[in-house]
Amino acid sequence: MKVSIDSNKKLNSKVLCEEYFSLQVDFGYELNKINSFFQINNGDSQSLEISVNENSELSKVILLCSEDFTIIEEKIDINNCIEGVISFSEFSNINSEMFNIEVYNNAIRLQLSSACEYKKYRQGNLILSLDEEGKVVSIMVINLKEKERHHIIEELQFSKEERLS
Repeated sequence: MKVSIDSNKKLNSKVLCEEYFSLQVDFGYELNKINSFFQINNGDSQSLEISVNENSELSKVILLCSEDFTIIEEKIDINNCIEGVISFSEFSNINSEMFNIEVYNNAIRLQLSSACEYKKYRQGNLILSLDEEGKVVSIMVINLKEKERHHIIEELQFSKEERLS
């Protein structure tokens, strides 16, 4: 998978609080404009879906399921992001090295690799961190409102309880 960014374009994002989805970030594309999607998985029970439009631009991100998460009662600061519209090419489903979720007071972070972050692309409130080879290291959604954070934690806890029962 190759990831690029067009810093001449900008898009806003919106976190949607819908039942059964811990995290859903939408970039305002109509459903019929979504052309394709791929998943980042870790085993059978942890999955994130990324949808792209007909131009292969990031359209929607949905955290489908997760095994565990950590709540960190502090804010996280993000610097040095290249802002624009993120595009993907040559994409297919990815099996990640890890799937660690951290919920901060103002953000959620999904760590997918132990590799060092080399650069960060930002589209709306979503930040995609890449390693030196251009592989996705982490995905973060920042500037969460308290209602959105509460929804994320509630759905993650519900998912965990369902798995354990």
